[in-house]
Formats: sequence, C-alpha cells, structure tokens
Amino acid sequence: MALVASLALAISLTGCTDSKVNNCSSGAVCGDGNKGNAIGRSAEPLLPSDPDSPSGEVTRSTESSPAPRATSTPWRGSINLSFVDLDSRPPKTLSNNGGATIWVDYELDSQGDAQGEGATLYGLGGGLFTTQATIAQWTDSARPNQQQCSERISTQATETLPVARGDRYCVRTAAGRTAFIEVGAFNKATGSFAATAEIWDATS
Repeated sequence: MALVASLALAISLTGCTDSKVNNCSSGAVCGDGNKGNAIGRSAEPLLPSDPDSPSGEVTRSTESSPAPRATSTPWRGSINLSFVDLDSRPPKTLSNNGGATIWVDYELDSQGDAQGEGATLYGLGGGLFTTQATIAQWTDSARPNQQQCSERISTQATETLPVARGDRYCVRTAAGRTAFIEVGAFNKATGSFAATAEIWDATS
C-alpha cells in the first residue's frame, strides 16, 4: 500500500521541474502552491507607495512646468519736469539736481521767470559737472513697452536733449528702472512742464 501511495504522489508532481517554477505544466500543482497556468504571466513592476497616503496608494511622480515669470506692473502718474527722482514711489520733486534721475534747465524771460522755450533735459549726474547718458528720445508713434524703451536707451542714450510739449523720452534711473516720459503743457504757475510718467521696476 505504501508503494502505491508513493507512486501516486510522484505522478502528481511530474508537471513541475526542480529548477524553475515557470516550467510548470498547465494544471500541475507546483512548489509554491500555484497552478502552472497562473504562473507564466509577466507582472508589472511595483512602484513604491506614498508614505503620506493614508491608504498606501501607489503614486507616480510627475514633473510640473515652471511657473511663468511675473512681469512688473508699472507706476503711472503725473509729474512736473523740474528736479525729479523717479526711483521714489511716487516720484519725488527735489530742490536741486543732486539725486535727481532727470532735471530740466529752463531759460528765463525778461522778468526772470522760467519759460518753456529753450529748456533742456538732463540725465543722471555722473560726477562734478558731468552727466550720464541715460535718456533717449522716443519718436515712434506707438507707446513703448519696457523692453522697447530699455533697448532705445541702450542704443541711442545721450546726456541732454531739448524739451518741448509733445516730446517723449525713455529714461534709465539710478536703481536700474526704466521710465517713459511724455511732456505736456508748460505750467507758468510752477515754472515747469507738466508730464506723465510710466515707470517699470528693474529686471533681474
């Protein structure tokens, strides 16, 4: 009887090999307890589970696109063209050209009052009796953006320019800001031209 039982066990194990589980034939019971027709399938590689996930769900990492670079919002407002610090918010009128981004030298009439004719715009001071080339005239019909104004300064900047109603300028400040200035009417009460300014922060 023991001989018969041994022969029956040997027959049931003939579907398995001693070396590889994948050699199990269909329907045979192998050493791991699985049937051969369930073992030959390829398995997907496991991804590590997210330790922060309460259910231990498998997560896949994705690369997010970088956030778009924020653009500066320009300051816009009115100024008087005398001695002006354009790095202040709002721009500050100074008592002299020390620390001024731009300033205007006005001709005087017979009564000693400033007049619009013959006025001259100056850029940043460069030292004793010197001026830096930080202003450029804008002659295009359309208003410039920050990049266009900056490029105009880089290619056409000068130290001084004549001033008249309707003239427009691109200006570089001491802090590296870019400004667009449009000249309005001459104001006899203040002895200076009125103007509008658009000032962008410096770009990194």
